[in-house]
Amino acid sequence: MVQAARGNSGLSLAVAAPAPNPTLRDSPAAAVAHGADLLSSQMLAVPAYFRPGGDWGRMQHASAAVGLAVLNPGSGPGAGPEAVYTEAVRASQRAGLRILGYVRTAFGNQTISPLGQITADIDAHFMWYGVDGIFFDEVSTDVSLHPYYAGLRAHVRERRPHAITVINPGCMPSESYMSVADIVVTFENTHTAYTQELLELPDWTRRYPQKRFWHLVYGAVTAADMSHAVVLSRRRRAGWVYVTPCGTDIDVDGSFSPHPWCRLPSEAYWAAELAAVGAGESTAG
Repeated sequence: MVQAARGNSGLSLAVAAPAPNPTLRDSPAAAVAHGADLLSSQMLAVPAYFRPGGDWGRMQHASAAVGLAVLNPGSGPGAGPEAVYTEAVRASQRAGLRILGYVRTAFGNQTISPLGQITADIDAHFMWYGVDGIFFDEVSTDVSLHPYYAGLRAHVRERRPHAITVINPGCMPSESYMSVADIVVTFENTHTAYTQELLELPDWTRRYPQKRFWHLVYGAVTAADMSHAVVLSRRRRAGWVYVTPCGTDIDVDGSFSPHPWCRLPSEAYWAAELAAVGAGESTAG
């Protein structure tokens, strides 16, 4: 996941990689055949990489449909606590949102993100902002690094036993990675890619509830694109989803987006997304 501008500079359990499994096709015929497995309700989970203000308020106001939000003051907790974030987190929690603190792992490259920095970022999120869990970004899919990520989850649990742990490899990892997180982001890419990828799901994904999977789709320019992405996410058993028209350059409205998560969509688009995702009662939490 693209980061915001950075403001600050155990025991693990190895699990063998599972053998290749059959796949569940995401075709119309498969959708009918596996109708009982299709997700009829889900919730939004927003990478809120923007400062508290108008967009944060709109997100908080939609807490009936938004279950999770990622706090990211500076590609992590930032250089020090900021009252504006503390107040926003507390208000959002009172409204029913669960807030996750962003922590970069650089795909396990400790030259870029040393273990000491990662654990310090975890601790700072809990101490400064009282977050409900941790969102680990740039997560490797290398099975040999599974013990490393298991150790990070163990550190989270030492600090907050009931905290939520999310990992974001941005693609489908080995099943072994399901043991190191409560929720796994198995897709983060453009709407175009979303229509072309994940056409087949590993059969092992059906052994887990939909609330264990999160999809992030950007560059869905129109409300029709967004609605299409939401439909696909339900077929693909994602209990958590977020779709945005924002990209990584100039958006359709002419504004510049340094990354897709720098703001919420327009009022009309956001309202349409809330309606699309909130079509049924949520069972994702």
